[in-house]
Amino acid sequence: MEYASNGKANAGLATGIIGTSLAGLLWANGGFGGNGLLGGLFGNRGNWNNGQVGYGPQYSQSFEGKIGQLEAEIAYLQAENYADKIGNEVYRTLDNKITANLEKLYGFVIDLDKRTALNAQGLMYENQITNNKIDCCCDKMHIKFDYENRLRDLADANIINYVNGTFVPGKLIMPLSSICPPAAPATTTTTTGA
Repeated sequence: MEYASNGKANAGLATGIIGTSLAGLLWANGGFGGNGLLGGLFGNRGNWNNGQVGYGPQYSQSFEGKIGQLEAEIAYLQAENYADKIGNEVYRTLDNKITANLEKLYGFVIDLDKRTALNAQGLMYENQITNNKIDCCCDKMHIKFDYENRLRDLADANIINYVNGTFVPGKLIMPLSSICPPAAPATTTTTTGA
């Protein structure tokens, strides 16, 4: 609220006092259509147009009503203006808080996106390493399986060659020196029943 300077206040106060005094003097002289307390000392000039203008005690209530109505409208407009100011302040405050919270939220989302991208990139890298290790292990296992298969094939071939070279189907041919303890000569015994 702005305040008037001291000079303006004094001028306003003086004007108000003079106006009130003159109005009181006019009323006392019979202004607004009557003789008044002073009996028309100043010529009873308050009775303009023989009271037809609409000034006088009979019209004071309508003036007071009109003044009251205007004061009520002024008070309503002042209250509306105050409510608008408060509403605007509340809106600005809420808007600032919402904007600040949204900025924080946007920061969190951006940070989360960055972390998610890094995690996805790291996971992709780890998956590639794991796949490479699995491929390497598979290659090594295939090599070992192939080697084992070749060794078995060779062993099987050696066994087959040994058996085919040493044994005759239906007969066991083995040198007597290979048998330990030395073999005894073959004898046949027959027993007769008594």
